[in-house]
Amino acid sequence: MSWETFKQNILRLAQNPESINDIEVVATAYATEYDEAIKRGKDNLFQAKFKMGNSGSLKDLFKLALEKGNSQTEPYDLVGEMGKGVLAYWNGAQLDPTSIQNPPQTPPATGAVQNIQIVSMTCTNAGTWQQPVLGEEPDIRNENEKDDDMPEVEIGETEEILGEVPIDDVAVEVESVEEVTVELYEPQEVEIGEVKEEPVEETEPLPEFDAILVGGLDYRDGDYNIDKQVELFKDGFGKNKKVKGFRYTTTSAEVILGMKNSPKVPVFLFSAGCVRAFELSNSEIVDKSKLFIIEPFTESANTKEIILNAIKNGVPILNVYSGPTEARGSAISGTSKTPSGISHWGSLTYVGKEKANLVTTERKPTTVSEGGDPPKIATNVGATAPPPPPGLASFGNGKIPKDKLGNIDSSYGSGILHVEAAKMYNKLIARAKKDGIKWRVSSTYRDYAGQLACYEKYGPSSAAKPGSSPHGWGLSLDFGEICGMQEAKAKQLGVGRAKPAPAKYTRENSKIYQWLAKNGPAFGWYNPYRLADGQGCDEAWHWEYWGFQTLTKQQREA
Repeated sequence: MSWETFKQNILRLAQNPESINDIEVVATAYATEYDEAIKRGKDNLFQAKFKMGNSGSLKDLFKLALEKGNSQTEPYDLVGEMGKGVLAYWNGAQLDPTSIQNPPQTPPATGAVQNIQIVSMTCTNAGTWQQPVLGEEPDIRNENEKDDDMPEVEIGETEEILGEVPIDDVAVEVESVEEVTVELYEPQEVEIGEVKEEPVEETEPLPEFDAILVGGLDYRDGDYNIDKQVELFKDGFGKNKKVKGFRYTTTSAEVILGMKNSPKVPVFLFSAGCVRAFELSNSEIVDKSKLFIIEPFTESANTKEIILNAIKNGVPILNVYSGPTEARGSAISGTSKTPSGISHWGSLTYVGKEKANLVTTERKPTTVSEGGDPPKIATNVGATAPPPPPGLASFGNGKIPKDKLGNIDSSYGSGILHVEAAKMYNKLIARAKKDGIKWRVSSTYRDYAGQLACYEKYGPSSAAKPGSSPHGWGLSLDFGEICGMQEAKAKQLGVGRAKPAPAKYTRENSKIYQWLAKNGPAFGWYNPYRLADGQGCDEAWHWEYWGFQTLTKQQREA
C-alpha cells in the first residue's frame, strides 16, 4: 500500500484549515485515509488485499481521542488514544480471498513487512498498542498559576470543559482521603455519613460486572431506555447482580473496552443490539460459550447473516433465543425458543432467569444510607455537550426570550429552564419531597451576556465559550450543596475544585448526589459523563436534561 498517499492527503487537509469546521472532519479524514490505505493491500507475502475493517469504530474512536485532547491541559498521548481506534479497526478485519496470490519464489529479507503471513481470512488478534515513554514536560506556568490549577469562583460561575471522555466507565484511582466535616448549604435535611467499607469475603476479587447487556431500540413510542431494559433483565437474572448496560448504538469496540475489568463474563445481546454478535465473538475478552443472542430482528437479511456468522464462529446455536416471528428471530432454525405468550420485552426477563446460575456469587446490596460503591455513572449519556433542544434552536444559545422558558419549583431554588426540562425537573422535586431529600440549585439558564462575562473572567480552561454552554439552552442545573461539598474537599486536598479527587469523594459521600444518581435518569436528568469520568474537568454538581434522547414520548408527556 502507499502510505505516501496517506501522508500527502492528510497534509493537504492540514494545509487547508478553512476546510476544517469541526473535529468530525479531522476524524473522518484520518479514518477514511487509513481504511483506503489498508485496502490498497500489497503488504504481505501473498499480495492479498483487505476486504473489510471496522471503519465505523475507527472513526468514532479517532474522534473521541481528538475531542479528549482538545480539553487537556497536561501532557496527553494522542497517538496512544488513536491507537484504540486502530485496534478496533483490526478486530475482525477480513481479507479478500479472491486477491490471494502465490508467494514469490524468493522471500523478502528477514523482518521486511512483506513477510507477514496469512493464516486466516479473519483477524482474530489485533495485537497491542505500544505505549510511548513520555518525558517530563517543562512547567511553563507562572508562580501564581502553579498555586492552584483552577481559579476560585463562586458557585454557579464555573462552566464545564466540553471535552471527550474515555469510553469505558472504569473509575480512576485516586489517593485515599480522610473524612471531612462539611457545612452544607441550607436548607439541608440529611447528614453526611461516613462511607463504610464492607470486607470482601471472596478469596479472588469479583469482576466489575456480573454480566453485560447490549440493549434494543429505545427511541420509539413504547420503547424502554437502557436502564429500564437492564432492570427487566435483572428481574430474572438477579436484583443484586451488577449488570452493565450499553445502548444499541454502542460500538463493539466500546463494549470490549468496557469489559476490560470483567473479562469472560456473560454477554447478552438483545434485539437491535444483536448486530454486535459477530464482532464480539471475535474478541478474546468475550467467552463465546457465554455470548447470548435474544430475539434478533431477522426480518433484516443483514442481521440474519450476522447471527449465522457468529454461530459459525463458535457461538452455540442454543445460545440464540428466538420468538414467534421473524422480527423476533424465528428466521433462524434450531435455536432456543422464548415461550409463547410473553412479550418481546418479557424475553429479557425470561432469558435472564434461564441464565441466572451462570453467576453464583451474590453481591451484598447497598443503599444510599449505607454508603459503599460510588453511584452508577451513565457512560452513554453526556459524552458530548447536548444538542440544541426542540423549539429553541432558532433563538440561539443564551439568547432565548425568558417567556419561552419554564419556571422551576422555587422551594428548591428559583430559576428557569427549557419548558420540558423544567416540567421534568419539577417532577423530580416532587419525588424528592416524598423521600425527604432537600437541596437548592445555584444556577439554571444563563444568558449570553452572563456566559460572556464568565468566559472573559476565567478563560477557556474553566468556562465554555459564549454560545456553546448547555446553560444557554436552559438544559443545565448546578446543585449548591453538592458544589459546597466538592469545594470543601478540594481545599482540604489543595487542588482545584473541579479536579477528579474531590469529585470522586463527593459522589461517594453526598446523599443528595446519590439520590439524584438513582432517581434523576427516570426524569431525564444526568450528571453528564464528560464531567463525571474521573479525568480533566470533573463536576459532580453540574446536571443536564437528556430526556429528549433517553425517554419515550409517552414518558415525557405523562
